[in-house]
Amino acid sequence: MIINTNVSIDDLPELNAFNPIGENNWRNEFFSSSFPNSFLVCAREVGSNNLSGTQGFIEYKINYFGNRRLAYRSERTLLSASCRGKGIFKQQIDIGKIEIEKKGGLFCFGSTEALKPFKSAGFEVFDKNRVYDMHSFSMSKTFLISFALLINYLTSHLIRIIQRKIEISDLFNFLIFGSFLSHVSFKNFFQTKKSINKSELSMKIIEFETGDSKITNSISDYFNDRDDAVYLWLDEAQFKRLSINYPKLYYLKIECKIEGNCHLILEKVYDGYFKIVMCSDYNLYYRFAKLNKKDFKDAGIYGLQSIRNIQRLKNQNLEKKEIGFHRLTGYGRLVFINTVELSMADLEMEEIWLML
Repeated sequence: MIINTNVSIDDLPELNAFNPIGENNWRNEFFSSSFPNSFLVCAREVGSNNLSGTQGFIEYKINYFGNRRLAYRSERTLLSASCRGKGIFKQQIDIGKIEIEKKGGLFCFGSTEALKPFKSAGFEVFDKNRVYDMHSFSMSKTFLISFALLINYLTSHLIRIIQRKIEISDLFNFLIFGSFLSHVSFKNFFQTKKSINKSELSMKIIEFETGDSKITNSISDYFNDRDDAVYLWLDEAQFKRLSINYPKLYYLKIECKIEGNCHLILEKVYDGYFKIVMCSDYNLYYRFAKLNKKDFKDAGIYGLQSIRNIQRLKNQNLEKKEIGFHRLTGYGRLVFINTVELSMADLEMEEIWLML
């Protein structure tokens, strides 16, 4: 078996025949001028030179405690049946690790169900690492969507329930339903909470095209200056990558004279319901979401979901008693190769890590 990185754009038809995800996807992931450091490690049969395995390493610019650095995501892992169980995958990963270090990459991550082979190949494995939080700001809107989702779930996903195959979309549905139940729990209904004065808070949401460099460059500036975590670096190239599957997103700007500003990039899921793609300050977001529900409703936002790294939550039970809030913990599987002293708690896992 010949295993190396000798792959070119001329191999697109062969790559797509081996794994038919579409030649455009192969081109955008590994042969794009915007991401020149992406590469493939391929396995070929000796003699016939037939393609027998692919292992991709897709380039990501990351914010490493305030500095722009390089990292990779493991993708397009596939071996032909005749190659499995022979250590070929580990050889591909070993070659990939050498190449990552040559290019100055800090780490390689991936999201997969195949934990055992990745662990055998040298990846660290993190199971149940994600926390899904849902804030709902309108009882009536949440009730209508929850009821529709419940009927749809029971009628369309019964087989999945029996087989215990839970998907990300199911989690979102559970969260909306759970946040509605927290609305009708009168246990804390009469607790008074001091909200931020409306005159001191302004909130604006706009839809934007991810291919519009003028807008995306101005938005990027709000996310690339944090020095408290490791997360994706936002720039025109990253938004260009997003535009392939997410041509339009939403930008939410929350300004507070006293407490500061919070910026969010959102993906629309239902009318008025969004997932947080990135957040500039989660402490501020949670405070605003907890105390200023009416401001969110006035802006046309009835529900927001965030995805966090469980190890970055200071208090996993902090918000559980809040009306209009529901949390699911213990989901997600992450594999990770680290070439620097980096802890899992350093990673800010957000929706954008799962989208790309």
